[in-house]
Amino acid sequence: MWQSFEQQQQRPNRVDIRKTARAAQQSNFSVDDLKAGIANQDFTWDFGGIAKGYILDKAMEVAKMSAPNANAIKIDIGGDGVYWSSLSDNRQQWQVGLAVPHSIDDGQAIRLGILNINRGAIAYSGHSSRSRTIARRAYSHILAPRDGWPKHNAITAIVKAPDAASADALATALAVSDISVALDWL
Repeated sequence: MWQSFEQQQQRPNRVDIRKTARAAQQSNFSVDDLKAGIANQDFTWDFGGIAKGYILDKAMEVAKMSAPNANAIKIDIGGDGVYWSSLSDNRQQWQVGLAVPHSIDDGQAIRLGILNINRGAIAYSGHSSRSRTIARRAYSHILAPRDGWPKHNAITAIVKAPDAASADALATALAVSDISVALDWL
């Protein structure tokens, strides 16, 4: 629905969006149905929000097979990254600069800090870098699951995990959560 509103440059209809979000929440469609390839009448699936992590993990597998003599490999896609070092101790660590939310600084002169990582992944999910502009108004690309509407003053989540798929999914889930729910998860 949001893509359609953006393409047509028509202001979103909050009532229709809320109805669609509630229908998705109340659907009896299960993950097992999805795995079995059963069509869903209530809503369509879009895994774009967590696909980057999966792609990073697969790319790392290919990179390690293609470069068996490598000591270290880093793959980064749009702020999410997967890191590997052949050394099992902390002698070879990647230093990952953490961007300041709502700050456009490709040079990373301004940053929250640095995370050191030997093996694993880091994912960043927030509302500042990508938005939809519809009829001259910016809307966040991350939507609240309960009503399908962009969250205002939403949190930014940076997650370090053993694999990129987990880091990406957790960062996205935290970014759409209320701060109290996110803190309870942590």
